[in-house]
Amino acid sequence: EAMSKIVDNSSSAQKLELLRSHPDLCAKFETLKTLTTASQQEQSNVGLNTLTDEERTKFYALNSEYRDKFGFPFILAARNATKYTVLSAIEGRLELEYDSEFSGAIHQVHKIAWMRLLSSFKITGQKGFLTCHVLDTAHGCPGVHRYVRLYENTRISDISCYA
Repeated sequence: EAMSKIVDNSSSAQKLELLRSHPDLCAKFETLKTLTTASQQEQSNVGLNTLTDEERTKFYALNSEYRDKFGFPFILAARNATKYTVLSAIEGRLELEYDSEFSGAIHQVHKIAWMRLLSSFKITGQKGFLTCHVLDTAHGCPGVHRYVRLYENTRISDISCYA
């Protein structure tokens, strides 16, 4: 939360500089070795290193269109995404107005930082963490004002609800 507040309290110019410092999510794969280890792993986990020629061409074209429209690279907290999720998100977010996308990109930076912070802890016993994102797939952005109920079903007779 403290890190988020520092970013949130920064000027628009500082936020834009932060966004522009991020690598293109679908960067040319020759440049992957210049990314941080965390970025390399996240892009590989998404499957961006296994794109077909057709998919790669589409990703590059969308990345270019996005950067031309907004002036910063497409940013997505991709740790738990697939290449199809990324494609849907970039296509949908290209439809947004600048201010909405600027805010959304800053939110993605916060999510990336949070996920990386959580992954840095040595956790014994239960591994991992659960995230639930409701995605408006028609627009490639978070679904807002949606009520979500999560259930844990370890045994048929023992269902827990986490709201």
